[in-house]
Amino acid sequence: MSLSAANSLLEAPNRKEAFILFILFAVFYFLFLGSHPLLLPDEGRYSEVAREMLAAHDFITPRLNGSLFFHKPPLFYWLQTVSISAFGINPASLRIMPALFGVGGIVFLYWATSLLLGRNIGRIAAIILGTTPLYYGASHYANVDIEVAVWLNASILALLVGVLREKKSWLYAAYICGGLAFLTKGLIGLAFPAAIMGLWILSTRQWSTIRKLQLPLGLILFAVICLPWLILVSQRNPDFLRFFFYQQQFQRFAGSGFNNVAPWWFYITLVIASFLPWTYFLCRHLKALYISTANQDARKSVGADPRVCPSRATTGEERYIVIYLTIWALVVLIFFSIPNSKLVGYIIPIFAPLAILTAMAIVQAGVQKKLFNTIVCIMIALSLITACVVQYRNTRSVRSLVNALPPNIAPLSIVSYHTYFQDLPLYSQQTVRVVYHWSRIKGDNWSSELSYAPTEDPEQQKRLIEEESFWQLWRLDTPLYVFLRRRELAAFAAQAGHFRQIASTKDTVVVTQR
Repeated sequence: MSLSAANSLLEAPNRKEAFILFILFAVFYFLFLGSHPLLLPDEGRYSEVAREMLAAHDFITPRLNGSLFFHKPPLFYWLQTVSISAFGINPASLRIMPALFGVGGIVFLYWATSLLLGRNIGRIAAIILGTTPLYYGASHYANVDIEVAVWLNASILALLVGVLREKKSWLYAAYICGGLAFLTKGLIGLAFPAAIMGLWILSTRQWSTIRKLQLPLGLILFAVICLPWLILVSQRNPDFLRFFFYQQQFQRFAGSGFNNVAPWWFYITLVIASFLPWTYFLCRHLKALYISTANQDARKSVGADPRVCPSRATTGEERYIVIYLTIWALVVLIFFSIPNSKLVGYIIPIFAPLAILTAMAIVQAGVQKKLFNTIVCIMIALSLITACVVQYRNTRSVRSLVNALPPNIAPLSIVSYHTYFQDLPLYSQQTVRVVYHWSRIKGDNWSSELSYAPTEDPEQQKRLIEEESFWQLWRLDTPLYVFLRRRELAAFAAQAGHFRQIASTKDTVVVTQR
């Protein structure tokens, strides 16, 4: 039986089916959640900011190892504090929120797509998205990528549902999700939904849509979500607005000198490769999909009779939906391809529109269920294999070394030597001293993150010390516990004199002078 043959069964979204999807993907996504140590630097860095918020009871100003950290807004950290409070500090607890967002994003895609195109396409799109390895991987990674992607997807899809189905509640939800996306990563929470909807209105000449968007109340909702934190953090930190909006939002997008430089075609090849084999079906049938939806009298390719299922799109509406999804995918691709700095996780928001387009193409082409199910099984296997490979190759965490330290270590007795171990403060549950040539910082890396201080901070001067200051401390009676790369151990030993090695891993050693 082909997937298109099931079109007579198309209906509006079903709560029972949504619940089944949630349970199945929750089992799949939570299966190996804590099977490997934190991936560094991101999982250690962002979880440490959340831990420090919780320890200091300061949920306004983000800090990393005690230093001001204005790279991201606070919503991700707030959610991480909930996990830490409930389940402690361990890899599984720190990945609970990303996994929940991943699963929630799948179910939301099913529900919204079913309202627009029917339950069959909604189900297929949800399965495609949930078994895409990059989406699966992002849901097992404790940083902002999956969470901002889900908020953006929800906002962009809710706008379309609200306009085409004339549901004000969905439009208000779109503004709320956009505001939450802003609180997760910044201006893209406003820029993406506005650009996609604006370009769609221009390309389809649906000028009457502007009146339907509930802009005044919607923008008020957006502002109510975003402004309180912006006002509070700016009052406490006068340099925040310059650093956050200019340096981290505009300069990082348009400027140079940041890390992770990649060519303009990086995301094109990444999306094509990571979305295989769905890329094949999409490319093969996309032209036919455009032709079938462009012709008002064409066969209803995803076709339930709208008189039987009023929530289903007419063929004309399908054309507008296809255009909207195409604009969505192109905006994400082009926007993130412009900056020199590129990371894999940035492109996650593109997979939602691609999943819906692929589901439409598969149904339009009448792909056999057996073939579809086989591909889904292969994608699940690829996701699990990827998780196993990551687990095998991930050897940088210092968790086992921290566990070897004696209890009740005095503050600032733990030292990170010539590097910053991103999960060291997290697992030791205290800020640490970092020895480095702070007067000669270059580039966009951990040293520039830790040394950001618009005003003199005496506490930061105790944490970030030069080589000479470290050796003065080393010769005192207070024990220090020094974490360093194994490759630096010989040079360290030449100056340290007597020391005792406490524990080691393949790459890292911890020593003390007592």
